[in-house]
Amino acid sequence: MTGPDGRRWPVWRIWPRSLAGRTALVLLLALTVVQAAGLTIHALDRVDLQRLGVSRELSARAFGIWRT
Repeated sequence: MTGPDGRRWPVWRIWPRSLAGRTALVLLLALTVVQAAGLTIHALDRVDLQRLGVSRELSARAFGIWRT
């Protein structure tokens, strides 16, 4: 690629040329995806658990009011 003045622009290579570099890059990308999925699952589980706790607390309060 050349710029408007005819000079070459620097090319940023994301994909490494060596097999070890490619393997490391693929493993790091896979680890990032797995960690993001795990964090999402954990966060959604915490939200469900919090909703369950709130509903139990609300039903316990309603039952306490009904008993008195």
